[in-house]
Amino acid sequence: TRKRQFNWLVLTVVVLLCVLVPVGLLANLGTGSKMIAKQVPVEWEESLGSSSFDQYSLQSELMDEQRGELLLAPLVQPLLEVLPNKRYQYQFYISDDSELNAFALPGGVVVINSGLILAADSPEELLGVLSHEIVHVREQHGIRNLISSAGTYLILSAILGDVSGLMAVVVDSAPLLI
Repeated sequence: TRKRQFNWLVLTVVVLLCVLVPVGLLANLGTGSKMIAKQVPVEWEESLGSSSFDQYSLQSELMDEQRGELLLAPLVQPLLEVLPNKRYQYQFYISDDSELNAFALPGGVVVINSGLILAADSPEELLGVLSHEIVHVREQHGIRNLISSAGTYLILSAILGDVSGLMAVVVDSAPLLI
């Protein structure tokens, strides 16, 4: 009976490890993705952001880049000057879209819809939105979302035994960047 108890104990420990380790990894995915994102080179972020923006611009009407930069420069320049870390070269675009929205992509691409600009009651409201988007870039939210999504898939596929679809997850996670 001692041997039987020992076997049950071993089985219980193995089952608990099989459950607790993945649950622990999933619970700490946010912290892990933040640590991993800090190791991602800026060039990779810029490339990912540029690719996502190219895809977005195929289906969107954008204001001429120089004109958009000229219009937004008085608002964003003071923000960019006080940033403690000059890790990113920000690029601002205005999309001809009536939806009240703006978004940031990895590497410093920020798009603001004309509808949001027209709906703003003051330059300070617009400044608040642009500040918010700059923080998304600085805190690497797009990259972290991508890492978290891939990490969740890796953990689940390790449990279930299928790692063949990782690239599909990366491609499917592209909307998380926006």
